[in-house]
Amino acid sequence: MDLEEITSALGERPAVTSSAHHGADQRLKYADFIDSGIRVLFQDERLGCVAVDALTGPQVRLDAVPLTGCVPSEVEAWLVHRTTRPESLTYSVAGDPVFADLGLALRSQRAGDVVLIRPLFLLRDWLDLWHSLPAEEWGLR
Repeated sequence: MDLEEITSALGERPAVTSSAHHGADQRLKYADFIDSGIRVLFQDERLGCVAVDALTGPQVRLDAVPLTGCVPSEVEAWLVHRTTRPESLTYSVAGDPVFADLGLALRSQRAGDVVLIRPLFLLRDWLDLWHSLPAEEWGLR
């Protein structure tokens, strides 16, 4: 999907549309849909990531189990027991579990003194979070 298709699907214009340098020759573009609690990230006009805010985003479920806004250790433990291939589970430099087979990363998001899950849905070539996401993503609170 492109930004216009996402805007149409959500029924909301992005509150913030920006781009950030990412490496020597890359620029990432991202758009925040505040009412929907969604951030989308693009590289060269190609959608690479949909991130769901832990506090304001929609509830995302996997096999009827909620992911958004949940305690990280509980969801991680549930998913780890469903991993069929050892190499399909890796961890980002921040300790976030990344499930390659699902294109899913479980990022932590602070909510005051509590840490909740902020699911990220990624293309396969974006699964290396440290090198794929803009620096702004790492400072998100």
